[in-house]
Amino acid sequence: MHVQGVAATTIDDVLAASATSKSQFYQHFDDKSELVYEVITMRADEILSWQRLRLEKVVDKATALPGANLTYTVTFINDSTSPISNLKVSDSTPAYTTFVSAACGSPLPNSLTACAITAPTVGQTGAIQWTYTGSLAPSQTGTVTFVVKIQ
Repeated sequence: MHVQGVAATTIDDVLAASATSKSQFYQHFDDKSELVYEVITMRADEILSWQRLRLEKVVDKATALPGANLTYTVTFINDSTSPISNLKVSDSTPAYTTFVSAACGSPLPNSLTACAITAPTVGQTGAIQWTYTGSLAPSQTGTVTFVVKIQ
């Protein structure tokens, strides 16, 4: 179906590809549309369970004057039932601030082996990204932090 498309794929094509008899097919599905629905539902559940990364962001001060530093902490949590690999956490300097520093939380969760940071130079603005090697196991959490200066 993913090659020819759903409309062009016949029940006979499905049976040939799956080595299933018509009687076996019709014991489980009333027609092709029911099969398509089941496949899409199953794939959607798989995809959603693979990448359920929850992010929670807090700042250390509710108010601050120009020249003050703000420290942001982003907590990441794997809410899925599967490990998440190729983990990247991205953020950026908020409006009216400049970059001061960034850090990976310590210690790293057990299954993450390293963390690399890409960030603007001090005094500039822009994107900040933490890239991890290894994988984040289900229910594991970690943190990243960054500091900005209010202009």
